[in-house]
Amino acid sequence: MSTELNSINGRVETLGGGWDFETVYKPAEMSLTRFSGGQDEGVMLQITIPNLHNEPFVHMQFNELQIQEMVDELRKHFNIK
Repeated sequence: MSTELNSINGRVETLGGGWDFETVYKPAEMSLTRFSGGQDEGVMLQITIPNLHNEPFVHMQFNELQIQEMVDELRKHFNIK
């Protein structure tokens, strides 16, 4: 069973279609989903972001240890408590 946690607005960076490959930013929404990774992984987090290339979405999945690493890294470099 999965639980939709939240959606967060941001932007996606892509290359424009011109000859100079100008960087283009488009609004995007990232969704966070909590789910079971089974007996081996335990509770996991899936981050889903739109992909502007071949697939409609990109999914990244993290176990609790990886989530803690991400939180620690964000706290280290941003003013987050």
